[in-house]
Amino acid sequence: MNILITGGAGFIGSHLSENLNDDKRVKKIYIIDNLSSGSKKNISRILKGKKIKFIKQDIRNISKIKKYFRDISTVFHLAGLVDVTYSIKNPIEYFKNNLLGTLNILECMKFHNVKKIIFAASSSCYGNAGKKSISETQKIEPESPYAYTKNSAEELIKLFSKMNKINFISLRLFNVYGPRASMTGNYASVISIFLNQKKNQRPLTIVGDGNQSRDFVHVEDVVEVFKKAGFKKIKNKIFNIGTGKSVTINKIAKIFGGKKRFIPKRIGDLKFSKAKIFKVKKDLKWIPKKNLINSIQELIDELY
Repeated sequence: MNILITGGAGFIGSHLSENLNDDKRVKKIYIIDNLSSGSKKNISRILKGKKIKFIKQDIRNISKIKKYFRDISTVFHLAGLVDVTYSIKNPIEYFKNNLLGTLNILECMKFHNVKKIIFAASSSCYGNAGKKSISETQKIEPESPYAYTKNSAEELIKLFSKMNKINFISLRLFNVYGPRASMTGNYASVISIFLNQKKNQRPLTIVGDGNQSRDFVHVEDVVEVFKKAGFKKIKNKIFNIGTGKSVTINKIAKIFGGKKRFIPKRIGDLKFSKAKIFKVKKDLKWIPKKNLINSIQELIDELY
């Protein structure tokens, strides 16, 4: 089968690209990435391989990407802007990238009769849902342009599924961490920020009181669920992708050790997140395997 990955040189996308490159079921991989947050270094191991066709393009430019959807079996759509704080400052950019970019992908699929899309959605769509585990039926209450545009993109995919018989699986990712995650700039997550601060021997900056909690899921586990979604014969499903466990930022900081510095809470920051993952375990037979403490220690060890 031939597949296409948008954002395939980014954090999650590069791991997915590498994994699928090593899969004998895949004949050709088209990677579309504008390299605004991704890097060719992330896919340097596979870039010159026979399976890989890398296209440096922006998904907002439909005329430049349309031809690459010919003879594609499945699209893995991971391209998009991801930072909550930046989205509040620049909402127009998020609508252009996350919503109109997704519309372009769907139009290209329609034109070339591509029938399956796996979408990297976001758990941010649930907003501040409280301490209880969040199921896929939880009320949608986005609290930032980022969350709104990611959920709107998911709704757009569902609409095209009905109109054009496109099969979709939407994976609502919780807090993904692991190698290659950006440690600086607008795209950095808390574990990545702590890694960068530890590397530079600076205090760990903790937003608010640090008692907010997150469901952290390793990128290797995330890649496995993308693969299962791509190859299994199920369609038109939405799944939470997390571990079902929630850890406070203070506990994460304790794993890193060293001095801490508390900074004011930011607009759009969520208090709690914890995924209910019964549905994905049942339908995709997926169970996260990576241990958080061990995985963070591995990332710290790689700094030195």
